[in-house]
Amino acid sequence: REHHVTCGRDSFATDPKKQTMVSVSYLLSDITDTFETFTLNLLSSLLVGGPNSPFYKALIEAGLGTDFSPDVGFNGSTREAFFSVGLQGIAEENINTVKQIIARTIDKVTEDGFEEERIEALLHKIEIQMKHQSTSFGLALTSRGISLSVCLSSQKYVASCWNHDGNPVDLLKISEKVTRFRQCLKEDPQFLQKKVKQYLKENPHRLTLSMSPDETFYDKQAAMEAGKLKEKIEALSEEEKKQTYEKG
Repeated sequence: REHHVTCGRDSFATDPKKQTMVSVSYLLSDITDTFETFTLNLLSSLLVGGPNSPFYKALIEAGLGTDFSPDVGFNGSTREAFFSVGLQGIAEENINTVKQIIARTIDKVTEDGFEEERIEALLHKIEIQMKHQSTSFGLALTSRGISLSVCLSSQKYVASCWNHDGNPVDLLKISEKVTRFRQCLKEDPQFLQKKVKQYLKENPHRLTLSMSPDETFYDKQAAMEAGKLKEKIEALSEEEKKQTYEKG
């Protein structure tokens, strides 16, 4: 599915011709499946985290846009998680180019996989950071939430999983998940590549959202608001108008 929306033009933009955004989102697994969520969380970090990641090299270094689109990466704040990737600050005519780059990058990762050193470095980082918890660790679980791997730029909250009848205790057994993840990689070196193929390359549940500025956007907004206000006023009785005036 593809959807296009408009927005107001940013008068302070560095390049007035580059104010378009495009993002592709893929529906993932149920967040109550904690190991699958942990795996997809890791996969997201490998795909978009840092200058050595495939999407950073393909999208950011291409110079087509100013930065990744908002909400890039894994998001587990809803019952069914999703992964998003795209660019903002691009020219409108480059929307299809960005979509093609995303598709090619997914194909390349499916074929070539990830460097073993990057995977191991990420797992090691998780293990180290889990040993260094702050005094506000418990409070953070229910307020800010803790990502499954602390530094995976995840928006997966313990509270979100809990709200959807997930097991919050199981969610925190990260050491067990790291061990299981290593075992999966040992048994199948293409474990992550198969996940990319399943959830990204062959996933029919995806949304491509693009947004570009419209010169008449603010005028349309003002006209719509004026129309709604007029409609509300006309629906009021004289007594209701009087009460509104006295309260106002």
